[in-house]
Amino acid sequence: MALMDFSIDTSGSPQDVQRKQALADALMKQGMDSSAAAGGKGGGWITALNRGLAGALGGYQQGQARQEEQQGRDSVRQQLAAALQGNGGKIDPQTMIGLASNPWATPGQTSVVTHVADMQNQQARQAVEDQHWKASYQLQKEAAARAADKTPAGFMADPAVPGGYKPIPGGPADPSYLSNAMAAKGTDLPNSAKEYQFYLKTFQPTPDAPQPMDYGTFSTAKARAAATNVTTNVDTKGPDKYDTVMGEGLAKSHSALSNGVEDAQARARDLAAMQGAVDAIQKNGGTTGGMGQAQALEVAKTINAGAAALGLGQPIDEKGISDKEFLTKFNRQIAGAQAKGAMGSRVTNFEMANYLKANPGLEMSITGNQRLIGIQAQIEQRNVAVGNAIRAASAEAVGAGQRVNPAKIEKIIREYDETHHIKDPVTGQDLTQSYTLPEFQSRPGSSNQALSNDNKANMKKLGAKTYEKIDGVWHEVQ
Repeated sequence: MALMDFSIDTSGSPQDVQRKQALADALMKQGMDSSAAAGGKGGGWITALNRGLAGALGGYQQGQARQEEQQGRDSVRQQLAAALQGNGGKIDPQTMIGLASNPWATPGQTSVVTHVADMQNQQARQAVEDQHWKASYQLQKEAAARAADKTPAGFMADPAVPGGYKPIPGGPADPSYLSNAMAAKGTDLPNSAKEYQFYLKTFQPTPDAPQPMDYGTFSTAKARAAATNVTTNVDTKGPDKYDTVMGEGLAKSHSALSNGVEDAQARARDLAAMQGAVDAIQKNGGTTGGMGQAQALEVAKTINAGAAALGLGQPIDEKGISDKEFLTKFNRQIAGAQAKGAMGSRVTNFEMANYLKANPGLEMSITGNQRLIGIQAQIEQRNVAVGNAIRAASAEAVGAGQRVNPAKIEKIIREYDETHHIKDPVTGQDLTQSYTLPEFQSRPGSSNQALSNDNKANMKKLGAKTYEKIDGVWHEVQ
């Protein structure tokens, strides 16, 4: 076997030493081969020579491997010694990195160095904490000493003077301090400073006040002694308060009419559409009111849809169905707007149902729908007309640079209501007037006199008693 078969590059690392040791073991194994040397003519002695050389080379390589291993382990020990003895025994990060990068360092050796470094860092932190504690303790001692010192600010102890303290010369409590300071500025002492100087000169110690006050305490005490707290409840508005409150009420009412024109116009259009639907239903012989009107409408639509699906003609007039659908649609639209305006955005099903019943729709009779639509239409007509008149008067005043006169606005409303009474379109009852009040019964053209007589007759049937005031005395009406 040729010696070149075992040639391996080594560089001194633990892995390299292991490979070199493996090479040495293989060479020594070959050198210790005791089998008969094979070969032809002259071949036996060559094989034997190779075995001898391999054994010698293996022994040499084994010695080299052991020497390199020893050198590697010695390098770790030298690094450890340098780390623990050099730099004052302090292990820095560079030393730890160098040891960790040494391939011959064992985990136990690196752990020891890390542990020593942690202990050193802990000792350093503890030393800093000890210094801080000493400084804090010293400050606490000084604060305690100051707290125990009864010497007022700006004074110094002097057992020879009354009270045992006297102002520090040139200090804030020195009577000449303020005068010197003001003289340096070229101005005279203020009265408060002069009062304090007089106080210091005339001060007499007492058990409650053994030493004079400093300037700040003196100024505060003087201000408190001179202050007088007077609380007086005065109505600054006086008679104007009533005018203000009433004016705000008028402004709110007038602005609601002026700003509500668009909403009133929308409601008037919806009522006009409902009026047309009711008129069409009545003209075609249809009816509303009673039980199951909504269900009957759905049945009619279902019958027509089924007939159309079978290719048959529509057995029920589609126009009559559409009129009732129209009436239902606008009933929901008006009721939804009223509920939202009264309750806000959160309207319950119960509240919505009440608004649906309170407006014209399928649940009311034809006559009831005609009466209610007619009354509501007159109310919306009034809101639109009065609101537009208020807008015109306000715009005229503002355009002329004048204030809007609330009396003029109130006159517009009153004149319209006096000349445009709201009446029941079926009975002719004047709803603007009250037929229970005599002043409304006697007006020319009033229908309330007859209604008032009917009301009295009906009340008499119920056993009720009615009274009239004649010459300042109430008399029962027989």
